[in-house]
Amino acid sequence: MQTNLTRTYRFHHQGRTVTVAPNRTTEAQNIDKDGNGYLKNDEIAFYYGLPEESKFGNNRENRLFENKFHLAGIPNPAKDGYRSFEDVEAGLKSLAKKYPEACELKVLGKTAEGRPIYALRVTADAKKDSSHKVGVVFKGLEHAREWSTAEVVFDSAAKTLEKYAAGEEDYVRRLESAELWFSPVVNADGLEYSRNVDNTWRKNRAPVDTVVNGARIFEVGVDINRNYGDGSELGNLIFRPLGDKPNHWQDDFENGNDAPWSPVYRGEFGGSEAETDALQRLELGNPNIRGVLSYHSFGESFVYPPGYHKGDVEHGDLFRRLGGKLVEAAGGDMELKTSCGLYPISGSGLDIQYINGIVGMLVEINDCFQPDPAVLSSTSERFHGANMTFVDELLKESKEGNLPERIVPDRYNMVK
Repeated sequence: MQTNLTRTYRFHHQGRTVTVAPNRTTEAQNIDKDGNGYLKNDEIAFYYGLPEESKFGNNRENRLFENKFHLAGIPNPAKDGYRSFEDVEAGLKSLAKKYPEACELKVLGKTAEGRPIYALRVTADAKKDSSHKVGVVFKGLEHAREWSTAEVVFDSAAKTLEKYAAGEEDYVRRLESAELWFSPVVNADGLEYSRNVDNTWRKNRAPVDTVVNGARIFEVGVDINRNYGDGSELGNLIFRPLGDKPNHWQDDFENGNDAPWSPVYRGEFGGSEAETDALQRLELGNPNIRGVLSYHSFGESFVYPPGYHKGDVEHGDLFRRLGGKLVEAAGGDMELKTSCGLYPISGSGLDIQYINGIVGMLVEINDCFQPDPAVLSSTSERFHGANMTFVDELLKESKEGNLPERIVPDRYNMVK
């Protein structure tokens, strides 16, 4: 009789019966609740925590479709409708060459596999110092599988430059008063791995060599949005909640943990990862940065702090005022909620930004990780409008003196 360890598992996908990849056999065994070797949709959905039916911000069928590519061990063919890292890199270089008076391409750091972490600085008279202007950061693809986020950030940069060059009044005004930073792909290594190996991969691709519960563990990857931390006492608490012992995973009670095999592994310390450190050097190290929009998928919502504790923050009214404008700019059919209202989280960029006086919000877009490429144009159009509204509102709130007091933490204070 064939044992579970050698059984071949199958499921229905794209109109035919597909075999589970050999390296997913253990996963398939856990999915196969009735033990018949055939993975039904309900079994797959239950294992991955999918809803019983599609609902707002969570498309059950699309997410089943994505997970089946993972089980089969083959790339999601939708990738051909998305930009690769090399495509984004070439596009950013092309923009910098085409609009030299309005932008400058910066390398913020390098990933574990040696890929550059890019940010395009966009402002009027880009060859001059613009550190006196209100700085705003737009970033995408902190999580490898969230492909559409890179498209939104890249397209917004391109559209901003195109309209500024055409002399459109609103864009001229914005770039004369603001310094905009566009980083479409924070997690370049993860993006390429998710495109070519495992479309459900979330973390970066940094090697992990650590000790957990007294045992040495070798793994790959840290969740970038569980790895933020500025080195301050409060920042360390945001990264690791009280009562959470380092290098022990059983006491992890927030959405972020010390198990290196987990998709939400937080890393050794806040800011340990090249990607996180690079973005924190930009955001925290430059005192003119007053706002950050970080794009994620999925969920159709604007999310604001706090995330590491329940309740509200001192500037909650400011976040709700801004958030209401962003929801309207994005078409109106979105939720506005606190990060802890979504779920408690440790090591989140939103919380680290806020304790240093930055108005940071997370934008959850679409209803799955890799939607049909046909929706990308309309998605980019919607959220470019939200991006420009964010710039306008930050300029207004800054002028009226309503923004939090800006702090540069010691770790990222370049002028000591």
